[in-house]
Amino acid sequence: MRLLRAMSISGLLVVIFSLGCSLPSKPESPKGPKWDTKFTIPLADYTYEFSELEEIDGDSTLYADEEGIFHITYKDTLERFDIGTKLKVDSSPPMTFSEKIGDIAIDSPGIQETPKITFNELTLGKFSGFHGVQLDSIPSLQLPKIKKDLSTFEDFESVTVKEGTLELTVENNTIIYLGSPLKITLESRRPDIPFTQVIEFQNPIPPREKQKKVLDLSGFTLCNQMRVLLEGGSLGSNGKRATIDVNSYVTVGASISGLKVLQARAKIPRQQFQMSDASELDEKVEVIGATIKSGGIAIDLRSRLPVDADVTVEIPALVRERSPLQKCFELRINRPRQLEYIDLGNYKIGEPEGETPLENLEYHLDVVTVDTEEDSDPDPFATISCEDFVEATITVDTLKFSHFKGNIVEAQEFEIPRTKQGISLEDLPKGLERDWIAFKDANFLVKTKGIDTPVTLDLLIVAERFDENGVLEERSEKREIITISKETPDFLIEVGDIISIMPDSVEISGTATIQGEVDITDESYVEGTVEMDASLTVRVKYSVMEVGGLSEQEISENVREIFDNKEVKNVNLIGEVENHNPLSGEVLILASSDSTAFSSPPLVEADTLVNLQLPQPIFNADGSIAQSGYGPILVELDTTKFDLFRNPVVYVKTQVVLDSTTTEQNPQGWVSLRNTDYIHVKARAEIELTVDLERLTEEESE
Repeated sequence: MRLLRAMSISGLLVVIFSLGCSLPSKPESPKGPKWDTKFTIPLADYTYEFSELEEIDGDSTLYADEEGIFHITYKDTLERFDIGTKLKVDSSPPMTFSEKIGDIAIDSPGIQETPKITFNELTLGKFSGFHGVQLDSIPSLQLPKIKKDLSTFEDFESVTVKEGTLELTVENNTIIYLGSPLKITLESRRPDIPFTQVIEFQNPIPPREKQKKVLDLSGFTLCNQMRVLLEGGSLGSNGKRATIDVNSYVTVGASISGLKVLQARAKIPRQQFQMSDASELDEKVEVIGATIKSGGIAIDLRSRLPVDADVTVEIPALVRERSPLQKCFELRINRPRQLEYIDLGNYKIGEPEGETPLENLEYHLDVVTVDTEEDSDPDPFATISCEDFVEATITVDTLKFSHFKGNIVEAQEFEIPRTKQGISLEDLPKGLERDWIAFKDANFLVKTKGIDTPVTLDLLIVAERFDENGVLEERSEKREIITISKETPDFLIEVGDIISIMPDSVEISGTATIQGEVDITDESYVEGTVEMDASLTVRVKYSVMEVGGLSEQEISENVREIFDNKEVKNVNLIGEVENHNPLSGEVLILASSDSTAFSSPPLVEADTLVNLQLPQPIFNADGSIAQSGYGPILVELDTTKFDLFRNPVVYVKTQVVLDSTTTEQNPQGWVSLRNTDYIHVKARAEIELTVDLERLTEEESE
């Protein structure tokens, strides 16, 4: 901008007179007249308005409230994460248990008798010629040893008896008394299954009568082929008259009953036994009552029985449609193993209306064997032992619930989906640098919903700031642990330190934990929003803020000549500073003939034309400004600075050097700015010079 242009003497005189001058009333000599005059060069006229902060764009919004106080807002979404669907009882290791068939009940094999032992055999034929003859008496006699085979027992081949009896019956259909005493030896006919027992009848058995003796078979192994050995004495007719009947006879019968055997080769009737066990539930979770949404149970049954068996598995704690879980398995000789997976969806576990946790999951198995005469094996006999068994392996899957009531003993943790939101504060106006802006009170308001049980959130908030090349400049983080519930779904997190680094983005992540007594469904979830509305509070260290840009003032050749001819008497800087903000510091007006003097770092030195303290405003009780502070600028430049105006261009820059806001009265250094705050700087150079008309005339004539 040219202030003066080359002109004629007459033109210059017009300018000078228009600016105002005085001629001497009485010239001292015949020399040409001289007089003093003034002209001005504008240097600065700029207002820095803090309302420019509201021009920031981006995901965050900076606004001023009704009182003019700046706020920055931030809002992000806390994405939904389910709790109920993730609550689970972990799978348990496979549990194997078994049960032996134990004592085997055998049906009574009936009564087996010896062939008839005739009177003729008992007396060795001594009375064979007297058949039908009545004798006064038959004398006492010694009976011979007589062996007779019992008929074969048809229902077993061999048994090892745990419990059972053999009833031996001697029926005397002869005319003489038997025994005095009578000894019966019962023995096996199979050498591979030895058995011998002697039974004595001490009392004589009268004619036409019978006597019985019971033998305890416990611990004996019997075969189905046995014989008896009869021996002893006889009282004859015991002095009574008797009619000889050589065909009269004696029989010995054996009846086995009440058999419980340890092993047998026999027809095995229906047997029944039970087996039970229980598996502990996941110790991290105590279930009072729940409805299972997914998961199942695998039941693997293996029969080590030589007979067919039907097994019913019942789990009383698992109920659907008011009936406990039951599953029937058919184990066969040719198919001794069966594996079933049972989907437990919609089963209820425990007592939802109860108060006592379910300690374990009990299993009851009822095993019923099939009669060997009716089973899948055509052989009616089976070789069986009390050690034969049924084995079960039960594996419970991880169970998830559509409803769960119980106690979470060991905290169950869920990951919160990461959320990242940008905060665009990189476009702050020049001079309002983020290094000296802070938030005294900044809180994230976290609003949640969907909660029907207390949830502990462990949140990690990370703020990061990057330079223009994407290199991390500063990182700040904060961890916050808080419990939310249906009654207290919202909470505040103080994030002043985080936001004060002026991050480019804020990331929220963390975990959610549930523990203790809960009553939730698979619809239980947590979602919400994270909101911030923080007043912008400034804490200044030592900062330089530019007020306006670099201005360029062109100096005309005529003006430069005035300075070259040393006709300038003085140069005064005149103006004013209006300060309508709570910050203190100095106003500097810098000048240089080289524009690089204002670079950082400066390449050349700039002259300080004005150095003035910011005038302090008058404050209201609430901290707002009642009246701006005004300060006049009236500075006479040192002649050493006249050289500036001998240059074609003078570069001028206005700066405000802000003092630290940390003072004895304000040790924390917090100051609030308002959108009505501003700094106005206006200055001009007033140049006073002496005009020599004679010199000007000479120059004109030349």
